[in-house]
Amino acid sequence: MFALPWRRIGAAVAAVLFAVAALLAVLDVRVAGRDGAARSCGSALDVVSGRADWQSWRAQDLLDLTAADSPSVVLTRAAACPAAVNDRTAWAGGLIGGACLLTALVWPWRAGRSARFRRRDSTARLGIAVAAVGGLLTAAGLVGIGLLLANPDATLFVYVSRPVVGLIGLLLLTPAVALWLGGWALRVTARDANVDAGGDDS
Repeated sequence: MFALPWRRIGAAVAAVLFAVAALLAVLDVRVAGRDGAARSCGSALDVVSGRADWQSWRAQDLLDLTAADSPSVVLTRAAACPAAVNDRTAWAGGLIGGACLLTALVWPWRAGRSARFRRRDSTARLGIAVAAVGGLLTAAGLVGIGLLLANPDATLFVYVSRPVVGLIGLLLLTPAVALWLGGWALRVTARDANVDAGGDDS
């Protein structure tokens, strides 16, 4: 019976998710004003890196207001850009989290071995469960960090810079990453034990 190359398929899907997430992160976010014209907020990456924030949006809105010389013009960017950029960042973060989880579940194990173990003992099942939980926690943490860094109105940045917040967030993800690596190690250990016992399930 023909066996699908699940490992390669999973790796390809994860690569596509990473590529789409990167594209969303670098594409310009645009919001529509009352006059129907689209106005640029910059990309989600610009906001995360600090190159764009509410101050730059407000300054550009004021320039538009001066150029239009009309009280009917509103601060479109300052009002709409935070939500629009947060939505874009959430989508990018979600795709990255999904790609990381898919990689965690598929990459360490070969297709014939990971899909249905002929000897799926308790250690193997525990390893899969631990790795899945660690992957989910890591993905959720990355999304949370992305949303926090993309919020230009967060009062936290009055006291701490964005790079420091990002570094602290990554350090806080260490237990989740360790959980994923621990599950992976358990899974590999169980597989090797099956092979040594004469139960090679390749």
